[in-house]
Amino acid sequence: MFRKRRTATPSSLPSQEEVLVDYAKRLRLHRKGRRAALVHLSRLSRASQHPQDLRLAAEAFLPLTRRYEGEIFRLSNHDIVFIAKDVTVAAMDEVVLRLRYMFSDDPYFRQVENASDSDRFCTYYDMERDYDAFLAWTGSLLRPTAPDEESPSIVAFTELTRAHAEAEPKPARAPLLDDLQTSAVFAIDRDGRLSPILSEIRFHLSLMRARRGLSTTSGMTDRWLLDVLSDEMTPDFMAACFDNSRSAPRTLVLPLDPMTVLLPEFDRFHETYKRLSRTPALIELNWLEAMREPETFIAARDRLARSGHKLCLADWDIYAFAMSDPRRLSAHFYKISWKPALFENFREDWRLSVAETVRAAGAAKVILTDCSAAASLSFGQRTGIVLYTGAHPDRETKTK
Repeated sequence: MFRKRRTATPSSLPSQEEVLVDYAKRLRLHRKGRRAALVHLSRLSRASQHPQDLRLAAEAFLPLTRRYEGEIFRLSNHDIVFIAKDVTVAAMDEVVLRLRYMFSDDPYFRQVENASDSDRFCTYYDMERDYDAFLAWTGSLLRPTAPDEESPSIVAFTELTRAHAEAEPKPARAPLLDDLQTSAVFAIDRDGRLSPILSEIRFHLSLMRARRGLSTTSGMTDRWLLDVLSDEMTPDFMAACFDNSRSAPRTLVLPLDPMTVLLPEFDRFHETYKRLSRTPALIELNWLEAMREPETFIAARDRLARSGHKLCLADWDIYAFAMSDPRRLSAHFYKISWKPALFENFREDWRLSVAETVRAAGAAKVILTDCSAAASLSFGQRTGIVLYTGAHPDRETKTK
């Protein structure tokens, strides 16, 4: 079996670039069955190059290193290289799709995805065919470059957060944790396999109000929710919400009215939230409410952009989505509601229009929700949708 040669000494550790170059040279006699994926995180913005995000991105390949004879290299420019023997393209695609979703809100993601020359987010190498190109690329890594003083120090950040964490006493369980419900977002690969890429955290609003002795119905529920969160969010609650030990990253989802985003209640929530977490919340706006008052929607969208939270336009009808222009809406995500009648009554002459709108939005940004039957996945795949939520994908992944 081909193994890495240990060249490091306790006093002088080689860089990941040096280790990769050495590894690539010795691959010359061991190319059969080996493939590599180069994920170009260096092409994204600095906001996506935070140590926590880089670590999560690299860890996404860990299951493949256990399943195959694989290695992960984290380069100083933040690119990730994964090399493995007998790994399938579909298996690597599954991980890369997760990373596309993870970084889909990056301001440079659209220009990276829309580059006409090639896939600028990830480059694949088949070592039996592309070895010379891969070797030439690794050789370029050791050319001297000017140091980037603005690059974050992973070691310094780790030490700082570790010291801060050790100084904090362990708090009691946060009451808000009892009001949460979670649901998974699944990605489907080209072979039809489902895998969770995100866990959405929501508040059970009627349960929250009932526990506090309030009516379970109210026309101002979203404003009430923001007030409760501003008062009751604590560091231990946020730590439990975004527990990185779980298999899929988590995001807090808040369904709001567009006007609510412009109110002082949202400002107060945002100030509290940003002190406790750097993970943006996902703010869901009903697409019809947004289109009913476009000026309010645009102001709410701009407010969310300034605050750093993500925008999701939800509850789309499939035909309305096909007639929309995602480039003008500029949302991070779009959720289309699945209805069983779609499978029987969908007009096939609209399929191309739906697929074109999905491509315009970005496949990693469109989610088919409420998927209760296998027909939903079949329908979604025919229109280019790769992300799903609902009872059917939940059942499928639990029975396998």
